[in-house]
Amino acid sequence: VELDIFDPEIIAPLEKERIRKLFDFSERDFIFAFCGRIGKEKNIGTVLDFASKTFKPDDNIKILIIGDGPNLEEHKKQAENHNLSQKVKFSGKVDHKTLPVYYKACDAYLTASLSEMFSISMLEAMAMGLPVLQLNDEMNSGQITHGVNGYIYKNAKEMYGFMADLRDTPKVEYENLKKRVRSSVEKMGAESLAKSILEIYESVLSKDSLNKKKKRKKFII
Repeated sequence: VELDIFDPEIIAPLEKERIRKLFDFSERDFIFAFCGRIGKEKNIGTVLDFASKTFKPDDNIKILIIGDGPNLEEHKKQAENHNLSQKVKFSGKVDHKTLPVYYKACDAYLTASLSEMFSISMLEAMAMGLPVLQLNDEMNSGQITHGVNGYIYKNAKEMYGFMADLRDTPKVEYENLKKRVRSSVEKMGAESLAKSILEIYESVLSKDSLNKKKKRKKFII
């Protein structure tokens, strides 16, 4: 993660206001961002289903889904069918260089993806100080430390509960949380990320090799 690019302090407040106005977000709205390829593997449909069960008309909680992909129109239609068109906005494709401004306009990051380890988009959002709400998944359990740089939810009720908690966090406490989030991602630069991924591959290969040896031994017997 290039912290010199994803630095919340270098983005002018007017840029934040511009993005919010672009999607009809008000100053009092608390916005959760998601960024990535809009495909089935990102599990965005689950987020929309959860939101349809829990969101209230006057709770000023909003979602901005950033990105393009094969399921974009499907999810737009899903949001419309769930009467979430005023709550959930879709940006479409966004140039990577402008992503920091979009993150600056948001207050937290939301993901239900179960398909990736150490999402680059999530790390970039964290570099901007956005705390993360992540759907519980054992394979991704090391990405977020619950209560330190984000929260892990298991169902619609928990997702909404953590959203409301973040929205209602006093300003000073919320700013301290953002500092902890940014601090936590400083240890997850390219070198650290590559090392983590390498360790995962080595673990899988080691288990695969062990299983093959067991099979050969069983065959010989």
